[in-house]
Amino acid sequence: MASTTYRQQRRRSVAWVYYAILTVLALIGTFASHTPAGIIPTALLAAYAVYLFRGGRFVIWIW
Repeated sequence: MASTTYRQQRRRSVAWVYYAILTVLALIGTFASHTPAGIIPTALLAAYAVYLFRGGRFVIWIW
């Protein structure tokens, strides 16, 4: 007998993997170019990857 008290999980988008890879590449590019201003876009990419990982509903694909 299944209980209905279990929390339903949202389906995670696979886009979070894409944005996590972009975050790592942006971080490497920031350190390679010695440009401290590159940290801001890197932090935004990381925040969006975490948002998607936690089940965010708004997904943007950038090709």
